[in-house]
Amino acid sequence: MLRARGQEPTVTDINLILGRLDPSTFLGGRFALDLDGARAALRDRMEVPLNLDTDHAASGILSVVNAKLAASIKFSLFAKGLDPRDFALMSFGGAGGVHAIEVAEELGITQVIFPRDPSTFSAHGILSSDIQHDLSRTEILPLAPASLAALAAMAEDLRARGTALLDADAIAPERRVLRLTADLRYRGQAFELMTDMPDGPCTEQTLATLRERFEEQHRQRFSFDDPDEAVELVTMRLVAIGRLGDEGRTAARHSPSEDRATGTRPVHVNGAWAEVPVHRQLSLAPGEVIDGPAIIEQEYTTLLIPGHWSLTMTETGDMTARKQP
Repeated sequence: MLRARGQEPTVTDINLILGRLDPSTFLGGRFALDLDGARAALRDRMEVPLNLDTDHAASGILSVVNAKLAASIKFSLFAKGLDPRDFALMSFGGAGGVHAIEVAEELGITQVIFPRDPSTFSAHGILSSDIQHDLSRTEILPLAPASLAALAAMAEDLRARGTALLDADAIAPERRVLRLTADLRYRGQAFELMTDMPDGPCTEQTLATLRERFEEQHRQRFSFDDPDEAVELVTMRLVAIGRLGDEGRTAARHSPSEDRATGTRPVHVNGAWAEVPVHRQLSLAPGEVIDGPAIIEQEYTTLLIPGHWSLTMTETGDMTARKQP
């Protein structure tokens, strides 16, 4: 059945219904949200057809959303043989803050990092990203002493080309990084693993180190290695980086004159409704700790801190949330 555009409940509607977003302060108060319209959409599309009450319908939608976000992260990490519990989760984007910690809970992650301006984090990254050139040469060679001369020539050629590109970019020598990698495989395989090459000239020790690193990756990715099988190089790559740094970034803003808390509001968190303190991010001093449940509002972002989590403001204006023991 076709639905009229704008009539379906969105994830923003659900966060609004559950009190996680304030309709009067969304986008700094410049874009009013329609709470009554959100409730009507949820009632017509979910509550009545499925015979659910508002809390079950709305919290069920969020559970599905967070589970799907967590599943995407799991798939990406599991494919690399990695465990999500070994990582911290970084949250950015305008809507990330109301989901990040609950997604972390799904993954068993106990630390979430919120950059100080999460809604513009990607744009800021583009403006301050390093210059990077990617170069490669493909030649299938056995990882053996007989290939050392050819490997050395490939490495020298790639370094020379990378240096010339950074010269053209006017990058100072102390801000340059040249990093070589080798795409390696067991003879006869149809895929390769990108393996970091050690610095310095190509020697027999280089070959031994490359093989050791390749087999460690192979064990991590595929749970086995084959010490008796020949290894061959398919492609040598070089990344030539010009470090630009972040010299244009201003110091973190702090406005102690703002109230530490702007009051409370009902929020559905940890499976129930509660009167939750609402804090303005600019009012938080470096080192200040906020225990959940709490809401942290920024002009373009809202952070949800559930119970059993605490958030710490850092000197840079970034925030770190940790699960309490």
